[in-house]
Order: sequence, then C-alpha cells, then structure tokens
Amino acid sequence: YAFRNTDIRSAEFSSVTRIGDFAFENSALAEVSFSDALVSLGENPFANTEIATYGRTKDVLFNGVVIGTEETYDIGENVKVIGGVLYQKIATGLELVSYPRGKAVTTYTVEEGTVRITAQAFENASIVNVVLPESLKAVGDKAFYGCGDLAMVVFRGYDAPILEEAYDSSYVVSDNSP
Repeated sequence: YAFRNTDIRSAEFSSVTRIGDFAFENSALAEVSFSDALVSLGENPFANTEIATYGRTKDVLFNGVVIGTEETYDIGENVKVIGGVLYQKIATGLELVSYPRGKAVTTYTVEEGTVRITAQAFENASIVNVVLPESLKAVGDKAFYGCGDLAMVVFRGYDAPILEEAYDSSYVVSDNSP
C-alpha cells in the first residue's frame, strides 16, 4: 500500500525487482514502464488505477505490411504481459495479476494455463463478458468488484474455482451477526 490513494500518474520501474501488495491501489497511475529486472509482483499492485494497458504496442508485420498491433511480451523471467493484461508465472501456472481498468474491450478471455486471478484484478473495469479457462483454480477477493457492466462469465472448466474472500465489516447487517 506504499503509494495507495496518491496522485502519482506515471512510474518507471527500471531496476525494481518486486512490487508489493496493492502498492498503487486507487492512485491516479495511468502509465507504467518495466524492465527485465522485475522478478515478482505482490497481490495486484495496480488495483483500481487509471492504466489502460500494460502493453507496449508494436506493429505486427506480414511481408513488410502492418497487419495489426500486439501488446504481448515478457517483462522478465516470471512477469509477462498478454494482450495488455499483467500476468506472472507461479509454481502451478499463470496468475492474472491486473486487468487494466481503462482497457477498451467488452469481452476478455483469460489466458489458458491461468490458475489464479488476484484480488480486485478487474475492479471497476468496463468489461461485459469474461471467459475463464479450464485451468482456473481460484478467484481472488472482489476480483470483479465494481464491474457494473459485467453480464456474463463463462466457465470452461468442469470444476468451479475456489472463490477467495476476506472479511469486510460492511457485510454486517445487524449487531447480532455471528
């Protein structure tokens, strides 16, 4: 929570090896750049920020002609960007760390091989449809919090993932709640 609720708008992580839990949560952060020194990420360091993509858009060429753009690349050995979304490798597969709130798509398919989505990963995103992979085992606390346009979630797996949840005092509806 080091820079939580701050007015920081951009950050350059040129020699940073780890970014901690919710480091920039609810900040004005809109632009980040990473180096290959980055080894790991804590629980969604960029929750509910202004970021539109983690990708570096580059042209895709075919026979010397630009046929589109791509936002997929490896940041380091364990951290990667797939389609503008931030992932990291963990012992059992991939973890979707942060879906950029400003990403302008209505349907998103989580990468196959993803075993966990972090807490608040999609918070306040304007996503309408999400497709979850067969490999998914766990969904973090409030992963889709504030996604008012979310209409459909498709589970490709046979077994539903574990839904992680943290206690929140706003859940209490009376003084007598156990």
